[in-house]
Amino acid sequence: MATDGQGITPEKELSALFLIDFAVPEDLSPTPLPPVEKKAPLTESKTTKVVKPPKTEPVTEQISGYERVPGLNYAAFNFYPSLNDFQDTLLKGEDSFASLEEDPDSQFYYSLGNDPEPAAVAQKPAASISYIFPSIFNEKVKEFINFFQERADSFFVKALGRSLVYEDMMKKIFREKNLPEELFYLALIESGFNPYALSRAKAGGIWQFVGRTAKRFGLKVDKWIDERRDPEKATYAAAEYLKSLYEIFNCWDLAAASYNAGEGKVLRAMKKAKSQDFWEIARYRYLKQETKRYVPMFLAAVLIAKEPDKYGFTNIAYHPPLLYEKITVPPATNLAWIAKLAETDLSEIKALNPALKRGQTPPDSLQFEIKLPPGKKAVFENNLLAQSQLALKKHRVRAGETLASIAKKYRTPLRDLCEFNGLSPNGKIKPGLTIMLPP
Repeated sequence: MATDGQGITPEKELSALFLIDFAVPEDLSPTPLPPVEKKAPLTESKTTKVVKPPKTEPVTEQISGYERVPGLNYAAFNFYPSLNDFQDTLLKGEDSFASLEEDPDSQFYYSLGNDPEPAAVAQKPAASISYIFPSIFNEKVKEFINFFQERADSFFVKALGRSLVYEDMMKKIFREKNLPEELFYLALIESGFNPYALSRAKAGGIWQFVGRTAKRFGLKVDKWIDERRDPEKATYAAAEYLKSLYEIFNCWDLAAASYNAGEGKVLRAMKKAKSQDFWEIARYRYLKQETKRYVPMFLAAVLIAKEPDKYGFTNIAYHPPLLYEKITVPPATNLAWIAKLAETDLSEIKALNPALKRGQTPPDSLQFEIKLPPGKKAVFENNLLAQSQLALKKHRVRAGETLASIAKKYRTPLRDLCEFNGLSPNGKIKPGLTIMLPP
């Protein structure tokens, strides 16, 4: 999570790790897959013994209320306490599902193509990443490989199948920022690649930003729009955040832990444990169990995702990559009108633009970027040119008005007005909403 600062099912158990609902609504779920062949556990889970930190004092320098640890880069770090206290509910037998905030009219990403079909994905050897992630073969990582194989295989198969939707776009962004493209798999752990995921801590989107951190990295969150849901914009924000974390810690284990718990918590844990080694710090009680499990879980996901067949994950139904074209439209532009000019379904426009919360572009934006299905940009522009002489009118809803009264006022059929705006004839409209009037 990107933040400052009785028996349960396997997917609920995984959800309990980060207090997030990884589930996808049944009507949007991919075709059921055959059972995954189980592999024998690689190692037995061992109980970690809590020990007291060593009494030796490292050479430190006091800075802004924190002790400077040798080897860390504090230049770009703005010290402040972490913003979020996580609840440690892992394996307590509680139902830790968070809400899944979703536009009921949206078809999510499954509307973007036909039913998913198995796809050939290039297998990349894991040996090349051991330099970037030296602890990737840690025993705790092996334990979470077993966890995904034996207890969360259903979740992993579905999440990995959805990963191909965003993989090209997200890995390209990480390469642009000179970051390891394997950071892409943090999103698998964060949300299962679900742009509508919402945790109990109110962290949202594929990269699970809390509101304050989202705004810190340039994402807009208000009643009209939640850019944490925008896969492209949120990935740019996540890349910037991860880059800043690595500049502080010079270590991806600690950077990943900070993405989950916040920089402040990890720095305080390092100070108390007198160590710069995540695995040593994890032996103590200075980090919550959620964060201690987050790093090995991420590394396990990287290993499996790169060579799924090796770990018994076969016949994964990879969904087609997300493809789109972009246009810019004026403020308060109705999505139904855009869909009409682009000659496509409203559900596809909503699925491609999950950040929009109210069926139109924000009224306070000068221009707004909209994503269209491939090939529809030219269609939209041609139809827009053809209608440019029609001078389409808009109506701003006032208190007490209904769709029927607006239709009567402008002498237009109620059905046409509703279809043009993607509204139900019996639906309620709020004051301030902009209604497009059919030509």
